[in-house]
Amino acid sequence: MKAVSVIIPFHNSTEYMRDCIENMIHQTIGIDKLELIFVDDASDDDGRTVEVLKEYEAQYPDSIKLICLALGAVGIANMWFAIFADVGVMIIAVLNSIRTLRIK
Repeated sequence: MKAVSVIIPFHNSTEYMRDCIENMIHQTIGIDKLELIFVDDASDDDGRTVEVLKEYEAQYPDSIKLICLALGAVGIANMWFAIFADVGVMIIAVLNSIRTLRIK
């Protein structure tokens, strides 16, 4: 299990991606304790940003994960849709936990 997970959303970020990844890799905690999750918000840069990420993902397969929003890939939803869906799931989980704590 990794000590720290970092979620990094991106959209057409080719020019900044290498610096971002290099800075994360060289943190004092060490890449072996980091989980870097990159979430593509339907970039339309002909896959250039994703290619940069795939290079690093091949070098650090245990630490770098690339997630492309499936609905965003076909233009149905964007990252905000996923965030709102995730918040909804979190609220349901919290309410369910509160309910189970009350049952004895």
